Amino acid sequence: MFGLQQKIVAIFVVAIAWACIASAHAFTSTEGKFIIDFPADPQFTKSDMKNKAGNPYVLNSWQVDKDGGWWAVASSSYSTPITETFDEPVKGFVSGVKGKLISQSNIQQRGIKGREAVVTTPQFVFRLRAFFIDKKYWQIVYGGPLGTESEAKVIAFLDSFWPLR
Repeated sequence: MFGLQQKIVAIFVVAIAWACIASAHAFTSTEGKFIIDFPADPQFTKSDMKNKAGNPYVLNSWQVDKDGGWWAVASSSYSTPITETFDEPVKGFVSGVKGKLISQSNIQQRGIKGREAVVTTPQFVFRLRAFFIDKKYWQIVYGGPLGTESEAKVIAFLDSFWPLR
């Protein structure tokens, strides 16, 4: 009987995981040269920006608002060489959302070194992964209600980012 209970639990876990994966929408960006599993088709925007030092850069972003969550990929392309450090960009993100840095750690995803951070505001939580790839700064971000940053669908989204070189 115990073996049957284990099988039922295993089937239930697989069904939940499959539901999370099935609700994702595989998206390939030819502009950004990446693949990711968004929960729906993203909206693309392109903006000419300047950083604090006054250096121009192009910000490309792909965003989805769905089911109370915000899912985004952003890349910043600079015309001048940039220092590949994560400290300032993470601080900039925290400041931009007027949040509090809860945690950050160095990560590696698909052989690419990066940084992951969790940031909270009074009403929201953000989980950010940042990478420098081919002279571009990338952010993969989920934002949603407090406590949702570790849900399977959030981890699946962040893990699904695949740069095309």
